Amino acid sequence: MSQPTPRRQALKIASAAGLASLLGTPAFAQDGAPLRLVVTFPPGGSTDITARILQPVLSQRMGRPVVVENKPGAASQVGTQYVAKAAPDGNTLLVCFDSHAINPIAKPNLPYDTFKDFSGVTLAVRFPLVIAASASVKANDLRGFIEEARQQPGKFSYASTGLGSMNHLVMEDIKRRSKVDVLHVPYGGGGPAVQAVLADTSQITLLSYAALRAQIQAGKVKALAVTGAKRLPDLPQV
Repeated sequence: MSQPTPRRQALKIASAAGLASLLGTPAFAQDGAPLRLVVTFPPGGSTDITARILQPVLSQRMGRPVVVENKPGAASQVGTQYVAKAAPDGNTLLVCFDSHAINPIAKPNLPYDTFKDFSGVTLAVRFPLVIAASASVKANDLRGFIEEARQQPGKFSYASTGLGSMNHLVMEDIKRRSKVDVLHVPYGGGGPAVQAVLADTSQITLLSYAALRAQIQAGKVKALAVTGAKRLPDLPQV
């Protein structure tokens, strides 16, 4: 029987439960070296925000330095490959989001093996996504935007966090179901996607509420819809 491939650890951004098991796991090295949280997207997106919320808590609870490293690119492949090649000593964690699950299905020639090179540590957070629009969109809800897009085919574009990302696939499904013509513009992460909507380079995006909260509260973008079965307490009207 062949020897198993060294498995790097992946801190998955998916569920609200599991932080205690993360902090208590013996999988983390205790040699005094900094624990590195590798984020596969640029600063400002939901994955980066989550990592920076966890950073001081992990450092305090584990009694060692914890640093966040942003390594964006190629729909998270750059950062993921970096972690896959890191020493499997417990000092390097991948903070991953939807692309970690989607890439092995959508991209057959990855430079790493998602299933053999990584082992999950915990599910850290779960959050709904918000469909938000720039001020140039007249509609105030998703139904209204779809009607607006139908009346002006080709006028609007939406910003995603990259080809094959969850927000790309969900928006394409909305387009297919609604039969609307909205151009896809991929960006390197949530931060750049938000900036595109603020600048009205793209008129709509689908991101976590954490990535959009400040801009929604400031009235710079407007929330059209929220994914999930319940309304967000912060957005009771959406």
